[in-house]
Amino acid sequence: MRKKKDSIKSLKKKAWKYFSLWVRLRDADQKLNVRCVTCGAIMNYKDIQAGHFISRSKTATMFDERNVNPQCYRCNVALHGNLAEYAVYLQSVYGEGIIKELIQKSKQPHRFTKQELLEMISKYTDMATAELEGRGYKV
Repeated sequence: MRKKKDSIKSLKKKAWKYFSLWVRLRDADQKLNVRCVTCGAIMNYKDIQAGHFISRSKTATMFDERNVNPQCYRCNVALHGNLAEYAVYLQSVYGEGIIKELIQKSKQPHRFTKQELLEMISKYTDMATAELEGRGYKV
């Protein structure tokens, strides 16, 4: 019998935990405050969410670093991603072709492997730790 902690589902959840943490820290200032990419609200990294432009149900773009950015609860949940503003943000950062590129990528089938998820967990744990330590916080 496979242990639950080793299942693809549990590893994906753990990978998301560290990826989301890194996304929120990536754009944080020295005091760990982050600006919502769609409305501009500023809040602590613990209070902001990692919002997807293309739904996380599309596994090919679930962990795409361009597709996931800090969003406040209002924009991410209440406004269902505030996608018009999100598109403006993405185009300003990545250029005009980003929307088409993400949509095309999202249509590709992708099944995560255990090894791939373990590597993501390691990568994003290290990257989140580096972001915190780079701002003088002990981990």
